[in-house]
Amino acid sequence: MGATPLVPNGATGATPYEQEVKLEKLFGELQAGFKKMEGVADPNKQANILKDLTNKMQEAKSLIKEFEQEARTDNMPAAELTSRKKGLVQQLNEYIAKKKELGNDIAGRKELIGAAKRGDGPKDYNNMDTTTLIVEGRKKIKESDESLIRSEKLVAETIEIGTKTAAKLDDQTKQLERVVDDLDQIHFSMKKAQKIIRDITRGIATDKAIMGFIMLLLLGVVVIIVLKIAHIPKSTSVSRTVDLIFVSCCT
Repeated sequence: MGATPLVPNGATGATPYEQEVKLEKLFGELQAGFKKMEGVADPNKQANILKDLTNKMQEAKSLIKEFEQEARTDNMPAAELTSRKKGLVQQLNEYIAKKKELGNDIAGRKELIGAAKRGDGPKDYNNMDTTTLIVEGRKKIKESDESLIRSEKLVAETIEIGTKTAAKLDDQTKQLERVVDDLDQIHFSMKKAQKIIRDITRGIATDKAIMGFIMLLLLGVVVIIVLKIAHIPKSTSVSRTVDLIFVSCCT
């Protein structure tokens, strides 16, 4: 692997933190895990081992953060903290780089194995004769043409779907506009109806007043007629009052 073993105490004489002890153990497990992968040929098994090693790296990253927080809490000198943390981070970065390298290698091997199973792996064109090369070339051209036709069909279908969607959206927009217009018309009609109701109510009140006045006049006329029929003398106050009412009604 090439990672430097963790020695936080030998040179400085500082007491190791619990996180540093755990990290030393984790780094040892990572080194052993990568060494184990070298003896495994199956890329799927290698991927499983690499997944387990990735989890250990995540744990190591968390331990480094915990170490830094605890060291700051203990007021460890900044220079010492920087030095010890730098050593831990460098070791972890070495394993991370190794993991990325092996991950890319495993992915490539899986792709090659898949291509071999499908029968479309790389071909040795240098050893083919002219006729075989022409046939192979025509085959590739035909496959490319078919791929282009499928792509054109997909583009055409996409455009058609987009056009239909745009038309539906336009229709829905127009429907919404008509609904808004109808709501405005209903609102206007309601306001107009309220005004008419107020006018009718006001007219009814006025008509009642007029009818009351007419009834009062009729009552006065009836009283006058009754008094006239009763031959009340002109000298009486009642007779004079009736005459006044009668004159008022007539005028």
